[in-house]
Amino acid sequence: LNDSCVMAGFPCGVCAGFFGFFLLVVAGICWGLSSFARIGIAAAQAEIDDLREAEDTSCTFSSSPGIAMVHEIQFKPGTKTSVRLKAWSIECHAKVVYGSTTWHSGGVKEVDVFAGLEFQYPDDITSSCSSALGGDWQNAKVVNGNRVKKATVNGMPFPIATEYRCGNFGWVGCRGTSSCTHHFSKFDGIGFHEMEKRGLNFLEPFSAEPGHEGSLAVNSGECPALHDNAQMTCSIDASGQVRLGSSQDILDKAMSLKAYAQASLETMMHYCHVCLLISFCLFALSLGLHFNHCTFGREKGVEPLAQSLL
Repeated sequence: LNDSCVMAGFPCGVCAGFFGFFLLVVAGICWGLSSFARIGIAAAQAEIDDLREAEDTSCTFSSSPGIAMVHEIQFKPGTKTSVRLKAWSIECHAKVVYGSTTWHSGGVKEVDVFAGLEFQYPDDITSSCSSALGGDWQNAKVVNGNRVKKATVNGMPFPIATEYRCGNFGWVGCRGTSSCTHHFSKFDGIGFHEMEKRGLNFLEPFSAEPGHEGSLAVNSGECPALHDNAQMTCSIDASGQVRLGSSQDILDKAMSLKAYAQASLETMMHYCHVCLLISFCLFALSLGLHFNHCTFGREKGVEPLAQSLL
């Protein structure tokens, strides 16, 4: 019975080592995912720093000049393919007129509204922009001079764009690697079952206009009721960035997002540490069972040799 128990320790040791390695991989994935929470914390803190000295003013949005622009981009229809499709991003130039504050005189800033992504060169971008600017705007980007701020994540500088973005930029669904379509319908609830139902093998949601490169594009969520001649309260921070809504409301939201990201980070790190601890325990158990098996093997080999010598 003792022999069979010791012999059984060898496969048990292998199993313990396997599950220890598996949990080590899970801990590594968990650590990698925690970077997203750290980026969220850094982005929220950058916005909080800007908003501490922000002032409120009035803003009026206008669909003029209504100029349509098209940008060619390369779209990758999947994570496991090297194929890149040509696509054309349609943006419509509008504007916002803002009033003066204690530290800033009034002025005008460009507002870009994303009208869609086409996978064949669009024939009539003017009509696309007329439709995008004619009613409620799906999304908006207030161009604040295209500046980029630097935040620190894990000791490394991380660029964060200063443009204010809000609203729905849609999503792209692909059938294979050559047939993709952009949609503005709500992305919520589209999981693997819904993808299979729609015949999609790849789906990518957008939080900003496609082709945005080089820095983190922060989306402030759903836009207020934006349309031609819309009037609302805006805030201007010390660096001249214009955001929709009162400075206090935006500051409260940024602090809530930071708190949520910090709570998410703490939860992920807790699971990381638990997985690491269990992994090390399983590795120790695996080594103990392995050495126990080897010791038993040596003892069984010495017995016949001793008897032959006698």
